[in-house]
Amino acid sequence: MMGHSLAQTCIAEASASLVAGCDVMPAARQAWGSAYGVADSSLYPDLTSMLEREKLDVVMVATHTPLHHGATLAAADRGIHVFCEKPLALSLGEADEMVSRCAAAGVKLGVNHIKRGSRGNDVARRLIGEGAIGTPYLYRGEGKGGRWAGSELMEMGTHIFDWLRILAGDPQWLFAHIVQDGHPAGPADVMHSLDLPYKERDCGFVLGERAYCGLGLPGGIHADIGFLSQPTGDDVGYGFDICGTEGTLALRRSVGTDVFLQSSHHRGPLGAQPWEQIHVDEFADLEPPVTLGGIEGERLALQRRLLADFLAAIREDKEPVSSGQDALRALELSMAVWTSQVTGQPVTLPLVERGHPLERWREETAVSPMEKQ
Repeated sequence: MMGHSLAQTCIAEASASLVAGCDVMPAARQAWGSAYGVADSSLYPDLTSMLEREKLDVVMVATHTPLHHGATLAAADRGIHVFCEKPLALSLGEADEMVSRCAAAGVKLGVNHIKRGSRGNDVARRLIGEGAIGTPYLYRGEGKGGRWAGSELMEMGTHIFDWLRILAGDPQWLFAHIVQDGHPAGPADVMHSLDLPYKERDCGFVLGERAYCGLGLPGGIHADIGFLSQPTGDDVGYGFDICGTEGTLALRRSVGTDVFLQSSHHRGPLGAQPWEQIHVDEFADLEPPVTLGGIEGERLALQRRLLADFLAAIREDKEPVSSGQDALRALELSMAVWTSQVTGQPVTLPLVERGHPLERWREETAVSPMEKQ
């Protein structure tokens, strides 16, 4: 899906030209090229051929997560900038290498954490700065649903963790509680994402049906985020309530952002003022304007903002608004959830261990054939 979405973004952005593509599946490769006007001679079955034969400024990596690391290093080693899908990698060690190799090669690494393109963030920050909710003290977040917590932590979790960082800064510690079938999730519950009881992208080893985590933020502010395994992922619960001494801001939806304000010293329906929806124009300042409607129009608008910023970062030699370092920090919070469950303790950030905590847990608790006998 994202290979199509990012191609549409390239075509819509006036300062970019879509010139080549790579897909290992012949039918998909031809259909993609036909859809976006890429010549057959610039369609490749392998990445190395494309990188060596085409004169590219930027490679957009739209694969499943296991291929992000290798594709990013291959491009960086040839001096090509990289705009990558999320999550950044399968482990912090891989993510560290992606960030460091791009920096050493003098290329930019951007990541498609789409909420960084939403104008709703500016609206929320403005309202908080104006004192609309008084002094913020609590961020209450909820995942999108439609998945178990295990794979949501990788597929949508890095989005919501990155969104929290935009709004409130970097957490200093995290404590998690993960459950599976009503019991605390243990090493026997670790599974590969492709073995989940529903169709999922390949995001490596995962754990848990539901996850709850508390996070300590700068200034003594607290955050709670739940990945609750709701049966559907219809996008109405995803987001944050930002609670303050004089009111609450509610931010919802995973692409564009709906913002609501309630003025009250206490949350809830009793004694509180009605919710007021605050206008957010996700399509402002885009030239040429986006003509698609609905969520696909919003997705195109937000991704265009990220791509335009990324291209400006290349020209002006600055960090993009959605950088590899930002994506690494978001991935670190997903890994911290699992690390806390493994240790049964709060974890301090940044993490010292850069491998995958679930892989290590499986290895440490594995029963050998001799022990089984």
